[in-house]
Amino acid sequence: MNSNLWNRYLIWIMDKYNIGRKGFDLLLEELLDSPFEVIIDRDSNRLKDGENIRKAFFIENGVSGMFIDHEISVLEVILALAIRIDQEYTGNPRNPHPELIFWELLGNLGLDKFDNTHFNNNIIYEILGIFVNREYDFGGNGGLFPLKNPICDQREVELWSQAMAYLSENWV
Repeated sequence: MNSNLWNRYLIWIMDKYNIGRKGFDLLLEELLDSPFEVIIDRDSNRLKDGENIRKAFFIENGVSGMFIDHEISVLEVILALAIRIDQEYTGNPRNPHPELIFWELLGNLGLDKFDNTHFNNNIIYEILGIFVNREYDFGGNGGLFPLKNPICDQREVELWSQAMAYLSENWV
């Protein structure tokens, strides 16, 4: 697939969902280039959510194709979760703000400090490895949805269920 189209896709994501922050383009590019791996079967739904973001890009830009050379990325999965949480739980579909949730989730991973000036591939790879391979702790620390009072091992729970527990504990 044409790398110019892939770069255009990243710019579109940042603009459409307002996730671009000044000085964080290297991090977002790295997240887009990092494939998400399904370990819990139901997390395959997150891949479908990522595919829907891609489909929206192709439709809105009148482009054909599907980025067959690129697996669904960590960026797409986190963004899709942020969009879904925003749509279903913030209560204002006319004024969406998935970027707020997106950056909260990056903060939960500890990635929100890696702007272009402080970009460190080694640490970022380590953080992404812990998240993607579900090597975080029982309560989800090291993942997207850390809990103070987990009732089960978050490594064994699909991401959407983790999100619901996180929202119940932190947003209610």
